[in-house]
Amino acid sequence: MGPLSAGEVPRPMQPSYTPMGAMPPVVQPPPSAGTAKTLVLIALIFQIIGTGIILPFLLILPFFAFAGGFGIILGVVLGVVLLIGLFFLYAGYAWVYVRIRNGQYAAARTPALILGIIGLIFGGFITGILYLIAYVKIGDAMSEVSRPAMAYAPPYAYAPGGVAPGYAPAAAPMPGAAPAPAVAPNCPRCGRPGTYIAQYGRFYCYTDQQYL
Repeated sequence: MGPLSAGEVPRPMQPSYTPMGAMPPVVQPPPSAGTAKTLVLIALIFQIIGTGIILPFLLILPFFAFAGGFGIILGVVLGVVLLIGLFFLYAGYAWVYVRIRNGQYAAARTPALILGIIGLIFGGFITGILYLIAYVKIGDAMSEVSRPAMAYAPPYAYAPGGVAPGYAPAAAPMPGAAPAPAVAPNCPRCGRPGTYIAQYGRFYCYTDQQYL
């Protein structure tokens, strides 16, 4: 800032913070989506436990080949069950859990139904029930998303120190300074109300950078 001429009043400093009033609202996921994600997570834990029970049999699969026809059949059955369990685990995580977490409820709903039916057929009763309940909750989440969004957007975002945007912090009043008028005058250029600068006893427009 250069030197001031005689009678010139210095300009007040522009607030150094960025107003947050224009920030996009924070949209929370529907409650049913969180319930569905929790159900799928529990189902995945049961799948991991079931797969872990079958996995040790892989160590003795070579011995089934030397046990004759029954041993070969048993080894093949255990191998197929293990592959199905691993695929089931991958599908539940990638096609249902991840999609729910990313908000892709329509894409996650059909795999949840299929995995629930497969779980009931192949003996995973608890896992199948959990996926079927998650299927219902995903449908509820889709209905909740179609409703008007209840987004949170603060009406005012205050700068550090509790000062509202567009208002300069008032300096300590000078001895004998007159109190600020009750109504702020509008700027003749932009029409916005001026900001009272108690240090100079005048109103100032930050938009057009001039005293009123």
